[in-house]
Amino acid sequence: MARYAVSWWDVVLYVGLAVFSWYMYRILVKPLLSPLRKIPGTPYVPFFGNMLEARRYEAMTNCIRWMTKLDSKIIRFYFFGGEERVLVADPDIFQHVLITNSKNYDRVGDLSRGPLGKLLPNPLFVLSGEHHHIVRKICNPGFSIRLIHGMVPTFQERAEALIHLWTQGLQTQDNKMFGDVNAQTDLAKLTSDVICKCGFGYDMHTIENPDSPLVQPLQRLNANSPTSFLDLLPFSRWYPTKRNRQVWEDSKLIFQLADKILHQKKQTLGTKDCGQDLLTSLLVARDQEGGAMSDKDLFGEVIGFFFAGFEYLYPCSTDLVRKSLLYRRETTPCKKNSLAELFCAKLTIFAFFGHLKASLILNVFLCHLKARVNMCVLLCHLKA
Repeated sequence: MARYAVSWWDVVLYVGLAVFSWYMYRILVKPLLSPLRKIPGTPYVPFFGNMLEARRYEAMTNCIRWMTKLDSKIIRFYFFGGEERVLVADPDIFQHVLITNSKNYDRVGDLSRGPLGKLLPNPLFVLSGEHHHIVRKICNPGFSIRLIHGMVPTFQERAEALIHLWTQGLQTQDNKMFGDVNAQTDLAKLTSDVICKCGFGYDMHTIENPDSPLVQPLQRLNANSPTSFLDLLPFSRWYPTKRNRQVWEDSKLIFQLADKILHQKKQTLGTKDCGQDLLTSLLVARDQEGGAMSDKDLFGEVIGFFFAGFEYLYPCSTDLVRKSLLYRRETTPCKKNSLAELFCAKLTIFAFFGHLKASLILNVFLCHLKARVNMCVLLCHLKA
């Protein structure tokens, strides 16, 4: 009987062919066999999905355009690599998935493939089932109406500190005051201060400390960086690329901040300086056997809430100011990006909301109101 020798080159070749065949099946064949094709959706483009088209517009514009074209409140589209995504804009479906039958639907769950996989181990917003129910019940006291009302002075104090910072840079010419401000960075500082103080009882004071190294990492980690070909490959977040090295460095700073917050809160726990906030609720929580949350779980929740709050509040506040400036620029000619224009926008919104002070333009209630208005606009477009 003849014997055939198998070299390492043959092994590499056959394994490579198997991997290539599987990848071609996933890209070219699997999307065409999915049961999700019964949902109205956009046509499939191999490799790129619908993302080349989607990246030409803002997210809300894509939602309205696709749903109007397909005449449906639930549609299907394709991400890079043929991965299917379902987009929903029906309140009844929201209630069915998130409330009535939440136990039957897993949340986003696995973050390990993303750039924040190591940084966000198991925050509340990715938990499912009984684990999610338990942690949410523990966190509920940190969001009581009484505590939320108590947050308003913090919003106002931090916003007034930001206005004071901007006022210091004013210049006077022809009896008019004007000045340029770095609005995006300053709004990021404001957001960080509010989240740390209201959620964890920790004072960052990044507005007063312009050299704080924590704001830029948060902005970079929350930014929607363009997806490259390397991101579609296995273990892409471990490649020593320039982007990944920056993520590793930024993550290290966030780890240090979370550790400092936990350490300070544990020292003040049980004293009059402790206060009542989200982190306090997590620290004093006990299970039926009297056990407390582990440091790993606490660490994950601190970073999770920090990122969830920053990702929502920072874009909302920035977008609110940007749209206010656009409205003001269309009605009254002003110097582009000028501080006087910012104050005009504040006064415009102050007159509109009436009972709110101008310095509260950046508070979370207006951000929530803006988000609800966006949803109403989307639903109105769909009904039309």
